[in-house]
Amino acid sequence: MEKSTQIALKLDRLQMLHHACRRRAMHRIGLWRGQMPIMEYVLLHEGCTQASLAQTLGLSAATVAVSTKRLSRAGFLVKKSDPDNLRCNQLYLTDAGKERVGQGKALCAEHNRRTFGALTETQQEAFLDLLDRLILSLGESAEAESALENFILMKKLSEEEEAKDV
Repeated sequence: MEKSTQIALKLDRLQMLHHACRRRAMHRIGLWRGQMPIMEYVLLHEGCTQASLAQTLGLSAATVAVSTKRLSRAGFLVKKSDPDNLRCNQLYLTDAGKERVGQGKALCAEHNRRTFGALTETQQEAFLDLLDRLILSLGESAEAESALENFILMKKLSEEEEAKDV
């Protein structure tokens, strides 16, 4: 088997294991896959609309409608009519939703520490450099560029949230 195939298989396995562990952690606090990014966005952009949420996160309107309905039923999110446009709902996290975002972020941070704590600081830096090179090599296609834009947006949201905490 070619080295590149071995690397790709190991990256796929790492990604699957990483996501499975995060998914289990989110389930322990009552969240489903994909709800954390929605809640983080709403936390940073209180009063946003479902349409702006869908557009920014690259989700369909139907996906956002179902997710916000579930989050609302769970008591994590409230929808309020926009006084300027009664056809639009503005989204806000409840106190329970804000608490759940904090719990989710703490669980993800702990998971990341456990996962990458197996590497020394120097190894982590080298791994980051290698990943950056691979990301750049894939960034030439339009599909990869779109996926990268979504990734960069989520990273930016995370950084904005961290800056708010400081």
